Amino acid sequence: MRPGAGLRQHVGVAVAAFALTVAAGFAWLPARSRAFWLGGVCYDQRRVGDPANPSDQSLAGAVARMAASDLYILVGLGVLAATRVALTRRRADAMKPDF
Repeated sequence: MRPGAGLRQHVGVAVAAFALTVAAGFAWLPARSRAFWLGGVCYDQRRVGDPANPSDQSLAGAVARMAASDLYILVGLGVLAATRVALTRRRADAMKPDF
């Protein structure tokens, strides 16, 4: 890619690469690919173990561990507060006059 290429071009390349790998999987192992992508295996998080297990480092695992306690409420409120602060600062910066 050329320097300074737009975000759309980067996203397009990433999507095309993903689609190519999925298509290669269907061409190479059609039955297994069909079972994984279309048979629901892709979405079954429990197929590899309990998401609440500390060794599960995925986002789903983090949410499952937080849901076991009240920590998820505090984290959610913290994310909302940080988002509010960031948006307020961005709006204030946009309103400053350029001299």
